[in-house]
Amino acid sequence: TGESFEDLCVDCPQLKELDLSGSKVTDEGLVAMLNKIGNNLKTLNLSDTNISGENFDEVNVDLSKIDKLSIKNCKNITCESLVMILKSLGGEVKETDMEGTKCSHLHPMSKSHRPTKGLNMMSVLADVLD
Repeated sequence: TGESFEDLCVDCPQLKELDLSGSKVTDEGLVAMLNKIGNNLKTLNLSDTNISGENFDEVNVDLSKIDKLSIKNCKNITCESLVMILKSLGGEVKETDMEGTKCSHLHPMSKSHRPTKGLNMMSVLADVLD
């Protein structure tokens, strides 16, 4: 849940990788964690969670160091919330795994079982608006 995960992050300001795959983290808990420890993260794995990404506009720290994002099998993430996530991450992520999401069609490589390279907010936004 949100509060228990948030409590774990009090003494982790230098954390570089956050793997919450398969956990019961909530959107609110994720935002609270990112606001505490997100400044130095390079990898964020949210695979197989129920997050929607809708609260990412409440993240108030710089997440632009994150260059690897996995949202594999996150069924609640929409293309619109992906735009919000990418905006919070500075607009571009070098490696993304979106397989099994409502947005997996946005990049040709995402249909394979390999992570997508070079996903950026502008290409996602263009596809969302089409």
